[in-house]
Amino acid sequence: MLPVNKPNTEEANHDIHLYPKNKVDNVPTKEVVEDDGTTPIPPADRHPFDVGKSITYKATFMIPNQIGEILKDENGVETQTRYSKLVFKDEVDKDGVRFEGIKEVRIDGQKVDLLTAFAPPIYATVTENNKGAGYVATGKKAGFEISFNFNEGKNGVEQVQFNTSKQVADHLTKWRGKKLEIVYSIILTEDTPVDEDINNDFVVDLTNKGKNDVKVVEDKPVVTTGGKKFKKHDSTDEEQALKGAEFVVTRKDPSDPNKKQYLKEGANKREWVALATDYPNAHKITSNEQGLFEITGLEYGNYELVEVKAPNGFKKLDEPFKFDITKDSYAGADALLGGMVANTTQGGFLPSTGGIGIVIFLLIGGTLMAFAVNRYRKTQHAA
Repeated sequence: MLPVNKPNTEEANHDIHLYPKNKVDNVPTKEVVEDDGTTPIPPADRHPFDVGKSITYKATFMIPNQIGEILKDENGVETQTRYSKLVFKDEVDKDGVRFEGIKEVRIDGQKVDLLTAFAPPIYATVTENNKGAGYVATGKKAGFEISFNFNEGKNGVEQVQFNTSKQVADHLTKWRGKKLEIVYSIILTEDTPVDEDINNDFVVDLTNKGKNDVKVVEDKPVVTTGGKKFKKHDSTDEEQALKGAEFVVTRKDPSDPNKKQYLKEGANKREWVALATDYPNAHKITSNEQGLFEITGLEYGNYELVEVKAPNGFKKLDEPFKFDITKDSYAGADALLGGMVANTTQGGFLPSTGGIGIVIFLLIGGTLMAFAVNRYRKTQHAA
């Protein structure tokens, strides 16, 4: 803070040397944003999404100030570009994720056309992995790579390589010191692991004057999709599994809590539609021989099961069965906690055949009948 005094005195020091900081730690950042590509979604430990929902990211990096410099030898002859490598790369760490595509590139807040800004072969090579319906068979993970055509070519026999690298440097000079934003999206599918964190690094790999420097996002956002497991059983015996029960899944309408939606059938997509009689084209889940059934590919939240068909010999549930999808509600050690769905027989609360409870009911019934007969005989005898 000015004025500056000389050490241990009250005398002003008029001979001050100021040195600007010549190196800024340029670290890439990445965040999950709304579909508009700009509005950030509040940070969280993980961001849960439905299968089929587009997940949009924005990755940001400052183009180096010296990106267009050309190095020279002691005779002033150009030898190579300062930067011999600049690659932007993003890749998820789980299989079963589809890359939707690079949606937008912005430089200093202004949108640029990827085809004219980067993609011409003389400037950069752009690849997008696991894009489209063939994502399963690619053997790669969803993401992209933008590799600028820098190289270590020098004068002489490598003049052609040097000329290419110089053209790339000249092309990028107008963006030096400006903020680069890449907006892109992925989609979770039926093949995406449920209840697992899905990370994807945004990496900037560059070489400056022969020194390689790989920069990685430090606080990368995590996405996931959830699910819930259930068991259908006799109301008097949790070990007595019931097969053949059919359910549809409902929830409150996020835009209007006074209305409800149900989950519609759809491959690689979770589509919610307004509640309708008989749930046309609903996504139905059915209990198997062990009474087990499940729902997957949903974001965290509150849901309900509506029983549309009960197991043979049992009553349908009178009310929807409420459940929550949270972290570990599908793959955790207590995955069935809160997922035990009981049915009663059509005759009421009588237990199923073979259960020990039937013996108690028969004993009570027999006792009452014996009492009635004995009472009747005494009445007749008195008459």
